[in-house]
Order: sequence, then structure tokens, then C-alpha cells
Amino acid sequence: MLDHNSHVYNIHGLVNIKSSVSLRELALFEVKPEGTLFELSFFGGKVDGALDLVIETGLDVVNDRRRTYFKYSELGSIGASIQVELGHPLRIGVSSLLAKSEHVLYTNVVEPLLRFLFVSKGYILLHSACLSTPQGGLLISAPPDTGKTTTILKLILQSQEFLFLSDDMTILTPTRKAYCFPKPPTISLHTLEAIGYDYRTLYRLPCLVLRSRVHSKAGRSFMRGLGKRNLPILSLNALGQILVPPPKPPILSLIGPERLGQTCPINALCFIAQGKPVFTEMSLDAALTMVEANSDDAFNFPPYNDIVGDIEIDGRSYWELQSMERSMLRRLLKTLRVHFLRLEGHSWQNQIMRVFETEEPVPSKIEEIMV
Repeated sequence: MLDHNSHVYNIHGLVNIKSSVSLRELALFEVKPEGTLFELSFFGGKVDGALDLVIETGLDVVNDRRRTYFKYSELGSIGASIQVELGHPLRIGVSSLLAKSEHVLYTNVVEPLLRFLFVSKGYILLHSACLSTPQGGLLISAPPDTGKTTTILKLILQSQEFLFLSDDMTILTPTRKAYCFPKPPTISLHTLEAIGYDYRTLYRLPCLVLRSRVHSKAGRSFMRGLGKRNLPILSLNALGQILVPPPKPPILSLIGPERLGQTCPINALCFIAQGKPVFTEMSLDAALTMVEANSDDAFNFPPYNDIVGDIEIDGRSYWELQSMERSMLRRLLKTLRVHFLRLEGHSWQNQIMRVFETEEPVPSKIEEIMV
């Protein structure tokens, strides 16, 4: 039952979530109460189907001990701990510390479960940025903290015909359809300067310089390193983000609602990297290996490796869901133009659209197009 004390999210009518904790990453999908009805605040529509995921504060979500569940715990009740009850819906109980750090709760717990919920429904939640153009949709893939957000925002500025769908995760079908997933980006001063945005207008992000440095690539790499030393990394991360929240403005404050697209057919995928310049087409097997590695890297933070093996959705184990995801990815990649672009610096956008706006083959050497 839906009530006025919960936050309810309907992601394109595909996944329904009820949470006692606000999830700002899903703010544009939140269903707002209006009388006895819940109206979707941005995209339009209602929650008509059953709930797929329920999030509650507390570590006693399993009332019937015969039900299947698993848990992850750090420092007991004072640390970051979760309990997951398998079934339909999935039910997550979270400790008070996690409930107070909603970004860590979403990124480290909710989003990994969403990945497999989407797979169970025949969709892919892919770590990628997505742009809609008159020539079709473009996916940009890279390891975390490479520059996808900056690149996609720069591309948006190139033409009023380009629409933003995502900068971090994109919902895809094996038949090339993309759905937007517009989470608030973790923004840096570099990104704001690169797109010519006056960061002083982001009045909701006080101490932006400090927050940008703490949540920089170096800061996140440091936290990953702590995770390898068997420290209570989820608890430390949650506490750190309570004290210094990540700089995450609403995406609409950066691009405006008129530049947000909802769906588009995908025509191309480009992997970006830094290093010795090269721009070349990729084989199917190479593309599949790289796109899986980039997605796994985005989720590879505690407690992911401790909980994924226990996941079961609609009778399918983690290994079955992983196999389903791989099959869907292979089917999708077979239909796309896939390229690899490596440059010294961060100016990928200067080369990407010159190729994807035409049907001409991509040169194997970047020097051939850098004129």
C-alpha cells in the first residue's frame, strides 16, 4: 500500500520503488501524493503495477524467518548495515547510518539491485552517458571518473537539437531503444568551467571547492584503496558523505527541462580514454568485453562483491541474471556502430560527432581527422 510517509518512484513504468528514505538520484521519477492518488511529478503517469523494491529503515525487515534473506553488516547497528529479503518485491532494511547518507545508500546498495531488477525484466542498466541527436542516439562508455559527464554536457552545448538522456547510467533494450536516467551528476569545478557555467549560481552547493576536491577522482580512488584493506569502508564512506555531501546539483539546473529527452533509438557507441591518440572501429567481442568491464567497475564498491552472489530475482540466480545481461548486450552491440577514441586531454567531443554524423568509416589513426 502507498502512503504519504513514503517516497514512491516509477522508472518509466518498468520498475516501481517505495522507500522510507528519499532517493534524490531518482527525484525526476518520484510520484507525488495528490489527494488519494499519486501523480508522477515530471514524466507523467501513475504507479499501476506492483512494487519491485521496498526500502525501510531498520534491520528487521524479515518477519517470517522462513523467508530467504541475506545481510551485510559493518560495526553492528552503529555502522552501515543492510538486510535484503528475497522475493517480490525485494525488501531492503538499512541501518540508521545508511538512511542518513542517501547517496551512499542509493549508489552502493540500491543501484546494484536495480541493475538486476532491470535485467529480470529484459532491460540493461548500462554504465554510460547517452545523447539524442537527429542522426540517432549515441552512447559514451568509459571507466568511472574518465570524463563522460563533461563530454556529454559539452556535446549538448554544440546544438539545440541534441538532447540529454543520461551521464552515468542508461536504460537500454536489446533492440536499441534507450530510456533516460537523469540522475544528479557529481559535478566538479573542472566540469563547470569546461561548459562555461558560473558555479556561483549553484546556490544549493555551498563550499563547492571543498566538496569538489573531496569527491574528485583522487578522493574516490583513495576510498577504493581503503576498501581493499578490510576496513569498514561503507560506514566510512557514509559518514564522510554526511559530513561533506557530494556536489550533486539537479541535472535540470545545468541543462534546462527543454533539453532532457525521454527515449531515442541508439545508433552508435563510443568508448573514450586518455593516452596516445587513436580512433578506430571495434570488434563485437572487444566491445562486449570493454562495456562489461566499465559497468562492473562502476558497481565494484562494497558491499557489491559481498551481496551479488546471493541475489535471486523471480527465481533467477545472480549467474542466470548475469548470463541474461550478457546475451542482451551482445544482441544490442551487433546492431551498433562501435568505436574507440583515445586522446591526450579531454576534448573527445571535438571528434565524436564528426564521425557519428556521417556513415563514413572511421580512420584508424586520429591524425587523419585532426585537421
